[in-house]
Amino acid sequence: MATVDQQAAANEVDLLRRVYVAFNRREIETVLEAMHPDVDWPNGMEGGREHGKAAVRAYWRRQFEILDPKVEPQAFTQEADGRIAVAVHQAVHDKAGRLLVDQIIQHVYDIRDGLIRSMEIRPRSFLSEEIFSEGNMAHTVFCVKFKKEMPGLDEPPFDNDLGRKVYDNVSQEAWRMWMEHCKMLLNEYRLNPARREDQEVIVKQLEMFFFGEGSARPKEYVPPQE
Repeated sequence: MATVDQQAAANEVDLLRRVYVAFNRREIETVLEAMHPDVDWPNGMEGGREHGKAAVRAYWRRQFEILDPKVEPQAFTQEADGRIAVAVHQAVHDKAGRLLVDQIIQHVYDIRDGLIRSMEIRPRSFLSEEIFSEGNMAHTVFCVKFKKEMPGLDEPPFDNDLGRKVYDNVSQEAWRMWMEHCKMLLNEYRLNPARREDQEVIVKQLEMFFFGEGSARPKEYVPPQE
């Protein structure tokens, strides 16, 4: 069962994923909509910090006149103070296409009430090397069950919106937990996955397990004795 804090963290990660996509597309107004009016933002090109949306917009306009930056999030973690830390692959080219910067850094966000209040840039030395292991670099998610970045599924389990939501938010380990829980539901409720009515029950239980109040065991269920 996802707690309120877990769901909030997952929502913040989802917000940041959308922000990175918009930034790389130069949809700056979309990025600014995700910021608090008094946002405190680092000026990575000229030094210092920018305060407020107008200052951030002006900074990015100056930057894009001479540089072509791209930032791709690699992994998300939640710090002890609640901030979201993002391992980022940063590649910066000049307008002639020459590569100027190619590095892994960390962005740390303070998000409150669904809006970015501030961001801090840290060098790679702050990051755990476990983040860059081959398994994690393939496909990682901020798991709604475990509230941390973990290896995700290889592909969506269903060819629909729910399958994509699971793919983006559920780890391999959490999916294994669901499969065991689902086996119990099939046995206890005598569900037949081939029947449409039973399929609807299973889908509802899955949504509750990952994104709702949790899928409860039947009252009469008795765990097997080891």
